[in-house]
Amino acid sequence: METTNFGFGPNKGFHVFGKKNNRLSKWYAYPLEYWAADTLNAGEKYTTFTIPVSRQQYDSLKKLMVEYALTTPYDYAFIGMRCASATWDILAQAGILQTHSKSWMILRCFYPKLFRNKLFKQQKEMHIDIHRQPGRDSRKWEMDKRKFR
Repeated sequence: METTNFGFGPNKGFHVFGKKNNRLSKWYAYPLEYWAADTLNAGEKYTTFTIPVSRQQYDSLKKLMVEYALTTPYDYAFIGMRCASATWDILAQAGILQTHSKSWMILRCFYPKLFRNKLFKQQKEMHIDIHRQPGRDSRKWEMDKRKFR
């Protein structure tokens, strides 16, 4: 299976609250090598969660990626769908994570650390492999207190 960085972000600005008819958002996809070159060369801190998926889940995820890249289903908004909540949404629709309401995703995955903590809690149950890159010492990083195997 190929490796692709697929994400959700603002496009030409963002809204404080999501709008249905004037979406300032987009889903994007590009080879993982582009992300790796920028991140590794910059000494960035990151956590990688490798989640085993079935062929059906993988095919569903790929289909959603194409659909979402063509037509973004929601607006990027500070109080609304952002990268973490949108990631939960697409993984849940592919049958990888538990399905929840849009308001649950917005509140419970308001920013990436909340999303990461949920994956840390599900590590053993879902057989998630976790890799951490510590990042450079000269920058103050957000701390994750959760321990994993």
